[in-house]
Amino acid sequence: MLGLIAWLAACGSDAEPADRFEITGSVRDARSNAPIAKADVSFVSDALDQAEAASDADGHFSLSADVREGVLFGTLRASAAGYETSVAHSVYLDSQPHVIALELTPKASTSK
Repeated sequence: MLGLIAWLAACGSDAEPADRFEITGSVRDARSNAPIAKADVSFVSDALDQAEAASDADGHFSLSADVREGVLFGTLRASAAGYETSVAHSVYLDSQPHVIALELTPKASTSK
């Protein structure tokens, strides 16, 4: 029995403990301020932990980011068809609520 307990403990020791952070916000058109539905929102921590979500019909998103213990920063980006990818928004991972407003600029028309 002790051997089984030691084996189970050893199997779990490779995984680094993770902290979970909830990041919510909205994605809007930078010119009209209209919500952007189905925008892809991605988070990447400074240790390359990742999380993704899509905005709803009102442009709102919510994602849960599991990051390794000790990770303090990450970046959040949004993209959607017909829009330029957003500039990376820095996120400081602390105990405060993370509510982020992202804006996307429509792509310039190439028609002549």
